[in-house]
Amino acid sequence: MASAGVLTETKKITELRVIDLKTELKRRNLDVTGVKNVLVARLKQAIEKEGGDTDNIEITLSSDTPTKRTPKAKGNYIGLYRYCYAYFENVSVS
Repeated sequence: MASAGVLTETKKITELRVIDLKTELKRRNLDVTGVKNVLVARLKQAIEKEGGDTDNIEITLSSDTPTKRTPKAKGNYIGLYRYCYAYFENVSVS
């Protein structure tokens, strides 16, 4: 029985993110260092030795795998200035 937070998906190896490539390489006890092209080549070589499809791969996505990067907060210097001014002047921030 599969756990509730795990999904499988078939993707092209070249479209995998670096984090996904490293996960697949770790699963196979392979080196996870290098740039994306090196990781792709290493994974393709491992899959070829296993006798699998070197273009597509079925990867397991768990619920804790990030799907998108969380955007960084953009600087709001006016708001920061108002907050600091209110803090130092003991005035409430509205």
